[in-house]
Amino acid sequence: MDKFVLFISELEDISEIIDGLKSHGIQFQVSQDVGEIEAILRKRKPSLIVLKDKLRKLKSEELLTKIITVDESCFFVVFSDQADVEQAKKFIDLGAWDFWIAPLHLEKILIIKNMRKNSTKISHQLLKSITMSMKSKREFQILMEVRRS
Repeated sequence: MDKFVLFISELEDISEIIDGLKSHGIQFQVSQDVGEIEAILRKRKPSLIVLKDKLRKLKSEELLTKIITVDESCFFVVFSDQADVEQAKKFIDLGAWDFWIAPLHLEKILIIKNMRKNSTKISHQLLKSITMSMKSKREFQILMEVRRS
């Protein structure tokens, strides 16, 4: 699978991890333009799509629906500046694999980007790796609440 990650967010949202992405040979693109995003999805299949829950120019839910229409097998996570269980549940119900609290962590992207959308089991090792890289207990609690519902 291509080492390509599509970030649907502001460039500032990923500024802390750009050097790490480059050092791991991960190609990436940042966009908030619907036409450009659709063209990217048709031309190149990202190994991971990272979508911000609140965008300045777009409604994330509508964009997510369009993305799934273009590529129903896409693998994506949603991230937010705020810990909100209802928001997390909404995006998980729409098909997101996970819901992260900003700032983004390179470790999580490295772990998640190679997973397939149809993965239903989270191994103990993966869960441990993800929780070890989380910044706060609250993020872990939200993840567990969403997974239980």
